[in-house]
Amino acid sequence: MHVRHRFILVAASFVALAGSGRAADVAVPAASKAGAAVLEAGDFKRAFVGVWAPPSGGDKNGFMGSYATHEQARDGRTVYLKGHPNQPTRYGVLTPPEPVKTRDPKQVPRAELVEWRSLPAPPNLTDRSGIHQYGLLETDKGLFMSFKAFYAVSGEDFPSQGLVDRDGKVFGLYRLESPAWKCDHNKVAGYMCRPPSGIDADYLVGLCGTPGSQHSSHGPSLYAVRFDTAVEVGKAQTATPILSYTPKRSPMRDWDNITSVRGAAWIETDGKGAVVFTGHRSTGHVWYGKPEVTQADGKTYVDRLKTPKGYHAEGYAQGFWVYDPADVRDAFHGKRKPDEVQPVSWIDFKELGVVLDGAKPLGWVTASYRDGRLIVGIQAGLPGSEGSGLPVMLEFRWPQ
Repeated sequence: MHVRHRFILVAASFVALAGSGRAADVAVPAASKAGAAVLEAGDFKRAFVGVWAPPSGGDKNGFMGSYATHEQARDGRTVYLKGHPNQPTRYGVLTPPEPVKTRDPKQVPRAELVEWRSLPAPPNLTDRSGIHQYGLLETDKGLFMSFKAFYAVSGEDFPSQGLVDRDGKVFGLYRLESPAWKCDHNKVAGYMCRPPSGIDADYLVGLCGTPGSQHSSHGPSLYAVRFDTAVEVGKAQTATPILSYTPKRSPMRDWDNITSVRGAAWIETDGKGAVVFTGHRSTGHVWYGKPEVTQADGKTYVDRLKTPKGYHAEGYAQGFWVYDPADVRDAFHGKRKPDEVQPVSWIDFKELGVVLDGAKPLGWVTASYRDGRLIVGIQAGLPGSEGSGLPVMLEFRWPQ
């Protein structure tokens, strides 16, 4: 079912993430307690059905440069995908083609663009400069969205959550607050996913932290929100913390300043399940400064993918951080603290054989899950002159 009104979308923008600055190994040992109940690399490999990409549509009028932020529509057929960053007030409605298993960028099928849509500006957002849209989620209540104030890292009072209901009425923006755990906008103004059975919420939302903020996260975050449209616009919606890490005190295992998470999905299917976060991470040595550094022992490290001054690594990897759903559910019900839950594995996309030849292992990796279908979007994942800067969409399917 298509939403019947026009929408305005505020652009997302890349934000580097806070962390400890130490190197992370690619392999993460699986927890022995997880057993066969948690989806493993082989399960994702079997569920993989192929890749597809949006149409190019020109530099500023299509999906060139898209951050791959997307959402599967309620009709089960179309997908919403944000367009070029210079056209931030809209997103495209796509009809995806049948995915193809290929590693050749020239063989990737293209989706059909149905139409462009826009989101009405939230009623309490007067200054839109520096505001970026990070999440979309379509439910029976309507289209939820989350925003973030870029570089506004010192406080927690930014209203980041909104809703456009099925009749086109705009609710938001709202803050989130939690009686049990700090809930600043550096942890909640981002990716959104559907809650599973047993978690009473309209949506789950989270965002990795922003460098320079004392409130920044040190791992993926997840908060459960029961959105109440009776709450006065600009006031706080109640959120229950599920995952929330704190720098230097309670970090996620193997997190560093390179690691970035921009998508989440709660998958339960065929007697197995997983809570996955999509992102990229470092491989090998990590340092801060220029892209080339010589150590005291004379060894030189070069980052060939990132040129500005900042955090660098010898290499990068994209994939899934995988959590045991039982652990995450325990945190929602208060049986564990939000900073105690750790991932059970890291699954590298290259090990799955799902990335295209020539694709760089760097950039946003987003996710959406609905009715057994997981779509993962990789920013600039379609290499080559004709598709330069286009995202590539990986599709996984499980029987329901």
